[in-house]
Amino acid sequence: MLRLAGRAPMLFALAVARIVLAPTKSLAQDITTEAHWEIDAHVGIVGAGFGGGTSRPLPSADGFTTVTGASSAAVSSWFFGAGTALFNQVNGRAGNPSASIVSLDQALQEGITRRRGGINAGFTVARWLSPRLALEIQGDYAPSGIVMNNLARASLENTTTSYTEAWTQLFNAGLAADGVASDVLVSGEAETGGGHQFVLTGGLKAIVHRKRRFRSYVGGGAGISITSTRPLNATLKGAYQFAANVPTSSGTVRMPFSERDEVSIRAEFGQSRTFVGIVHGGFEYYSDSRRGIRFDVAVLLSPNHVSTVLDATPSVLVQEPGAAIAGTTSPSIQFSSRPASVTRSTLTGPSIRNFETFKTEGIQTQIKLSIAYFLRF
Repeated sequence: MLRLAGRAPMLFALAVARIVLAPTKSLAQDITTEAHWEIDAHVGIVGAGFGGGTSRPLPSADGFTTVTGASSAAVSSWFFGAGTALFNQVNGRAGNPSASIVSLDQALQEGITRRRGGINAGFTVARWLSPRLALEIQGDYAPSGIVMNNLARASLENTTTSYTEAWTQLFNAGLAADGVASDVLVSGEAETGGGHQFVLTGGLKAIVHRKRRFRSYVGGGAGISITSTRPLNATLKGAYQFAANVPTSSGTVRMPFSERDEVSIRAEFGQSRTFVGIVHGGFEYYSDSRRGIRFDVAVLLSPNHVSTVLDATPSVLVQEPGAAIAGTTSPSIQFSSRPASVTRSTLTGPSIRNFETFKTEGIQTQIKLSIAYFLRF
């Protein structure tokens, strides 16, 4: 009895050590089971694409001399480029420096599109070639089509709002209207784009470190990106008309003048199917030997082919007998109801068709973050 009692503390200590050390030894082991196949379902977010591009100088205007001897230029529109610059200069010299048309130039020169980010969902199927290397196929879907960017939206709104106010101020200053009330109208409409993106890639995945329930990995591959797009365009229409008392050989005659200014901007897309490369990495946690969760960061690289295209259509009412009037400042704006070959109005620049103002180019980059639940078998 004495010998048994003397061994009791030692036996107790051994029992405690066994209880404490056994879990530690178990956790130190890699619990993952080697498998031939692995599948996952993942969800996350894909960021808005970004990339570079180049702009093209906007069309210039041909200069001419008005009936008052002032300088002017034949512009294709008051909404952008030489037309806006000339109008704002004339309005400033007429005593209305704060009443100016907000030009569309910045939107035209920087592009009107962006690729929208959004929720992303997909799957992965992997075939393990060795304990550390696998072939994998990934599919991802996201409502990340191409939409009108914020700069273009703001420019269209500001230009539309400023057009009426600026022309009203110019006519109220007495230019060409001789105090007769004018009628200035402007309207705008837009389709802001949208669509979806599906990306299918194949490549290799390699385990770079594993310990206990955790593994870290890197991977890369290539595939195809399929983008569906909705129309993306905007149209601005401006119009003004007034009557002025014009001296003629038979006396002063009241003459009407009417001009219209229409501009269309649209996005033209490249091919809906493009090559895409992917580089990704992350880590995974095993809840048991056959399943777990994965956190992944991926970079998608694809060609970037979207253009901003401009149309402009000026229109001047021609009638008989015609007349022409202009301000006394230089430069000045001239209004004419005669044929352009006889006496041109300032708004008689050439019509513009399919003029590419900005083109995206190079590589578009998108960041994708996702969390997945995977099974191995």
